Amino acid sequence: MGHMVEPSKFDLVVIGTGLIESIVAAAASKAGHSVLQVDPATHYGGAWASLRLDELQAALASSSSNRNTTPPPFPLLGDELISSLFGGHVLIKPTSPQLINNSHVHSLDISPHLLYGAGPMISLLLGSGAHHYTEYKLLQGTVLRNIGNVVAAQPVPSTRAEIFRDKTLSPLQKRTLMRFIKGLAEAMEGKGPFTDVLRNNTENQLFNEFMEKEGLDIHLQRCLAHGVLLQHKGLDDSTTNSYLESLTCSKALDLFKLYLESVGRYGIDAGPFLTPLYGCGELPQAFCRSAAVFGAVQILRCRVNDLIFSNDECQNALPTCTSIEIEIEEGSKQVIKAGKVVAGPTVLQKYRDKFNLETETVVTHRCVAILDASVEVDKAQALLVFPEAGPCGSTVWALQLSHNTAVCPEGQMVLHLWCCGGSGEVSYEGAAEKYLMPCLESLADCTQVEEEQITNSGNGNGDDEMQHRPRALFAACFSLKTSKSTTQWLGNVFWCSGPSADVTFATAVDEAKKCFWQLFPPPQAAAEPDVVGDNASSTPLVFLLDESVGQSQQDETANGEASKQQPEDDSGGSVGAVDVDSDDEALQALKDALKILPPTKTSTE
Repeated sequence: MGHMVEPSKFDLVVIGTGLIESIVAAAASKAGHSVLQVDPATHYGGAWASLRLDELQAALASSSSNRNTTPPPFPLLGDELISSLFGGHVLIKPTSPQLINNSHVHSLDISPHLLYGAGPMISLLLGSGAHHYTEYKLLQGTVLRNIGNVVAAQPVPSTRAEIFRDKTLSPLQKRTLMRFIKGLAEAMEGKGPFTDVLRNNTENQLFNEFMEKEGLDIHLQRCLAHGVLLQHKGLDDSTTNSYLESLTCSKALDLFKLYLESVGRYGIDAGPFLTPLYGCGELPQAFCRSAAVFGAVQILRCRVNDLIFSNDECQNALPTCTSIEIEIEEGSKQVIKAGKVVAGPTVLQKYRDKFNLETETVVTHRCVAILDASVEVDKAQALLVFPEAGPCGSTVWALQLSHNTAVCPEGQMVLHLWCCGGSGEVSYEGAAEKYLMPCLESLADCTQVEEEQITNSGNGNGDDEMQHRPRALFAACFSLKTSKSTTQWLGNVFWCSGPSADVTFATAVDEAKKCFWQLFPPPQAAAEPDVVGDNASSTPLVFLLDESVGQSQQDETANGEASKQQPEDDSGGSVGAVDVDSDDEALQALKDALKILPPTKTSTE
């Protein structure tokens, strides 16, 4: 008799430890539900994981184009990851002993993403306590690039001072950009001439058309659309596939507001984006830890053999999953009763076909490279943007990370490139190499070299860095597919998508919240049927892990205790010092002290 799970009945069973699944598990646990989270892999994260160099090569060797009858060398990398990869090829093989013998010193993301400094992911990290398990570095800038370096790199200014310091912009461009940004800032407050078009959206105008109408040239349009608002779709809609959504003016204003709120949050000259230390795979693990703190039971190396459905033959009733069969050890099977189930595309694939449920497959093309120097002389961490270099005129993104983020040793850089793949012609095997390698070749020397040629090739430091062209020590391309549910799914089984091509975590956070509200509908859902789902109303929903929820609960408790215990001065206000006995109390005291300070304002004039 092997290991058995006790108890054998849970309110929610979460299959997988991807980011969305882990956020849902943490929220459900915090809400007081009994949660079991299982994953057949040896690590957290699924397709959101960060891998060592040898693990990445093994995963690529196991991708669909290279599979054969021989079992993969790393069978426990995870079904969700292996089944999502296809078309994997190592284009530049590692020949340096430093890479071959020390593959553990690299932490390579399968799906790199960034955090807005004031975005929804930060709110979840603080509200769930997951921030205790993660650390971050600021990106040092965003740069527009061009394949072949026909046009010099164009920095994307994020503050008024950077706009006026930018030597690549003419005086006319600077005035036009400042006038436009001022108009956006006024519209955020319901003022100015842009309000009707942007905030009220009375004309339902596309943002690229609005920018052109206001006199912004093509460079300024790309700077805002791709460098600030992080849009995949090219400015020329006629050359861009329909799977990429067009940016409306109202949506653009919301994104611009988030961008402005994030700029300078962690320093006067700090940019809007953060990247996790040790890779993005740390975030799913952090939320798993928070779920465990709230009482969730979590098991790695636990395979799910089957979902068991009821025999309800009612015509109008959706099939209901009553239990799942798990296997912790070889031959040691156990049936777990499940009130509700959350899982990813890999687990639910065969049930999709069985019950004739509709899904949409989305593909992201990716490339991972290790360089011997920085592609940006003055930036260790940077986001590089190649407008209209991807399939059908979409954007190619490149994220450079240095040893400061603990993803590689000193003297090396990790460069991630990716773009939307969509479906059809652009999703064939080899598409990742076709669209991403030209961008990589415009940044670094990608010729395969032997060990002696790499020696003394440079480490990215020194006075001659301007003349040194980085050399790619390793490069691999692959495609990553995930499926999204397009119809109502099974009665108590809920679908979680994998990582998308988005630059930030905003979409993943939104999907995690939507999944949780479908699992456990909020009170207002009874009165407003459309409060959750694709046709959701504008009614604001409160998510349990958001920082504001935990903060308001703490404030209510603190205010109640303060009114009872603290003496009042002659003016009626509370007086007296706060006794601090722990780190958490110190943090809370600091937050309370900061509340009396006036809010900082981002300069937009």
